[in-house]
Amino acid sequence: MTKPPEPETPLSFFAELNKRQVYSLLLKLLTLFGVVILMAVMINSLWGLKEIGGDTKGGEKTASANVMKIMLEDMQQGSMKRVLFQGQDIAILYRANEIGTSKVVTDDKKETKQLNEAWRSIKKDYFVFINAAGATRCPLHLSANAQVLKDICSGVTYDTTGRNNRGGIERLIIPPHYFDGSGALFLGAWQPK
Repeated sequence: MTKPPEPETPLSFFAELNKRQVYSLLLKLLTLFGVVILMAVMINSLWGLKEIGGDTKGGEKTASANVMKIMLEDMQQGSMKRVLFQGQDIAILYRANEIGTSKVVTDDKKETKQLNEAWRSIKKDYFVFINAAGATRCPLHLSANAQVLKDICSGVTYDTTGRNNRGGIERLIIPPHYFDGSGALFLGAWQPK
């Protein structure tokens, strides 16, 4: 007597495969999923960089919608203040002491001629930069002696002028900013309108 054929179930396809084939298929699917996620992250990091503009978190809006005023009187030497400015994390470093300018040379043509090239800053007591370094775009941490800025993801260190300590070409990005005589910093423009 012959057995009647069993009805097909949705999982009957997997019953015909051996375990090695199933694991191989799962591994290929997971690898493909990982590659797609990695590509999405890379594309986001390339085009996710926003232009500098005017967000009001951490400061007050001025007459110009693209300029933000930040008062600096509460900062102490060797401290770093962070503000959010149009989706960008901006850091203001109040330098603890002067650095030797003999070793500092720049050829960065993107920065304005108003910057003091030795300090990469308009006012040598302060260093204003976008608080994201390298391809990882991780925030920077100020060392205890206030002399080194360290990328918390990659471990790359920068001096207080935003230059890579290991001799790399990459520098920290300086957003448009200017100071006035009242101890305020204005983000979003190189000079008042």
